[in-house]
Amino acid sequence: NNRLAKTHHFADLLNLIHGGNNIIVTGIPGSGKTTLLMQIAVELNRPNKLIFDSMTINKAKLLCSVLKDNKATVFIDNFTDDMESFLFLSKHSNIQVIGFDRHFNLEVTIHIVQGAGFKFHDVTELSETDTQAIYDKIPLGIRLKYLRRANDHEGISLFEFVNYNLNKPSLSQRYGAVLEKLEKTNPDLLEVLVLCCYVHTCRVPVSFDLINSYLDDMVDSYEEVYARITSLKGLVKEYVGPMVDKVATEAEDYYTSRSV
Repeated sequence: NNRLAKTHHFADLLNLIHGGNNIIVTGIPGSGKTTLLMQIAVELNRPNKLIFDSMTINKAKLLCSVLKDNKATVFIDNFTDDMESFLFLSKHSNIQVIGFDRHFNLEVTIHIVQGAGFKFHDVTELSETDTQAIYDKIPLGIRLKYLRRANDHEGISLFEFVNYNLNKPSLSQRYGAVLEKLEKTNPDLLEVLVLCCYVHTCRVPVSFDLINSYLDDMVDSYEEVYARITSLKGLVKEYVGPMVDKVATEAEDYYTSRSV
């Protein structure tokens, strides 16, 4: 619906894509990487635009066999989860691959992609034109009367900038109130939430066994553990994906926080 502002990174990235490059897009958490991915994919007038939240080598090989020699533009969010599949796709001349991930996660694997011909683009920094455009798109009823510039806050993310320019309580403030209430009414439940969030920041899901072991002194049975997880359904979700193999997920359940 075009209600989201497009930062200068939108045009920069489109130019790189039209140049035929394989591209790696990085940024700090909350810098709008996934939003930019979707904006670009909508704008790009090409057949065979494909978006993946993650990739595996088997999925990559299947994709290549289906495409044959047909050209495709493949967007992969969280691409560092499986570098083998990302590099495999990048070596096919009919496939242009564009990977998005946090800068820190790329730093861990940078040695794998160096010298492989990728173009790099970081989307963390917002220009003054960007901040004005974003501010203008915030509905009048909820935005501050005057724009608070991004340079007032060193290293600000797009997400934080929006929060700084709202006249309503920020998301962190609203969550803070929820967590304080949870700490008073059910501290054991808060322990499970913090555990899931901590493990999530390490880029792995938390297993039922880990939660059960962590709560060992607080519960009498595994049913109580499941009851706590169920109570957090709005904040914690069951995980099925490439970070846990099929055999493991058949043996036990895995969970992750619903969002960053």
